Amino acid sequence: MKEERIIVLTIVNTHGLRGDVRALYYADSPDFFDSVEYVTTDKGEKLYFENVRVQKGALLVKFRGVDTPEAAEALRGRECYVEKNQLSELSEGEYYIVDLIGCDVTDGERVIGTVKDVYRAGAGEMMEVGLPTGKTALIPFVDAFVKEVDLEKRTVSVQLIEGLIDEI
Repeated sequence: MKEERIIVLTIVNTHGLRGDVRALYYADSPDFFDSVEYVTTDKGEKLYFENVRVQKGALLVKFRGVDTPEAAEALRGRECYVEKNQLSELSEGEYYIVDLIGCDVTDGERVIGTVKDVYRAGAGEMMEVGLPTGKTALIPFVDAFVKEVDLEKRTVSVQLIEGLIDEI
């Protein structure tokens, strides 16, 4: 069985003269990369972290063996992944977004949609739910609205928000 890959970086540009790259990151925090030894690119290359730091909302990454601007330029546009088995165990009530995507969203009685994504928003996280009408709804991913997550059954039970019911 092939391991599931999860995208964690997209290399968008070079930075400086030592082979650093500027990357967009898709983890909760840049600290995530402290616990990851390497990423695998969409071209199958393994890139080992030498140094990771944040500058102006982007990650500046130095990979081992990438020591020139030309070598860094060759990585521009690469998407970088980790295998799911590289991820650390989560505490109770914490979930990887990749595990939530595709789960049925129920109101306790019926399926009202499917989790499309979970986004960080000002005060917390928002779950994007694809509705049967083709529209989407955003539901705060907090205890007041999300009553239960059952990853084995692939369901997320929610308390409907007033006004959302009209969309279903």
